[in-house]
Amino acid sequence: MVYINMKITKIKSISLAILAAVLYGISTPFSKLLLERLEPTLIASLLYFGAGIGMLLIIAVNHVTAKSTTEKKLTKKDIPYVAGMIVLDIIAPVS
Repeated sequence: MVYINMKITKIKSISLAILAAVLYGISTPFSKLLLERLEPTLIASLLYFGAGIGMLLIIAVNHVTAKSTTEKKLTKKDIPYVAGMIVLDIIAPVS
């Protein structure tokens, strides 16, 4: 039984990774079309806004279904890395 659950989890993980890669690949041509009419900073802000909405939906679904997470909490040691990632994500579309 445990083997079957591990196999289903592995298939689900691979499927989600492939879906993420496909969606990422599709976003580039659409972004190029949008660049003809919108500023890069506006496109980047819309993408990050959409990602935030998506994460809120995931959190809400996990809360409603009462799924427990096994993720570790961020520590003070992680703050410089998270801050750096945020700053670089803001600077990247502007430059």
